[in-house]
Amino acid sequence: MQCATEMLPVPTTTELPPERVLQMLCIEQLTPKGPMKHAHYFKSVAGLKHVDVYRVLDLFKVTDPCIGHAVKKLLVAGGRGAGKDVGKDVQEAIDCLERWKEMQAENAACTPPMPAMPAQRPPGFPAPSSIIQNG
Repeated sequence: MQCATEMLPVPTTTELPPERVLQMLCIEQLTPKGPMKHAHYFKSVAGLKHVDVYRVLDLFKVTDPCIGHAVKKLLVAGGRGAGKDVGKDVQEAIDCLERWKEMQAENAACTPPMPAMPAQRPPGFPAPSSIIQNG
């Protein structure tokens, strides 16, 4: 179950059975045919009073700056009062995504990066801090 974003006034548990209280406070992600389709598009916002663009990006694990900026443009397209219409904001989002594609091509054309350090050092390999301290 996923809890609703706003708490509704609920009678005390002495007035209602606990199952009914829980049912009133939470949204069950079921349809008559079974589990909700595309449940990965739904994120819990229980406990949050407001959700802004940056919280949405965080909830959906958007970490790429180009994609994040494009999403931000689309979420408020034409609604920021900056004199831009929806078309202008959509074009700016497209520009961000085009830059993302360019960066992917740039990354693919570069020499492969050095491999990541292993999580554990091989036996007898000193810790980086001891190398620095010992010169």
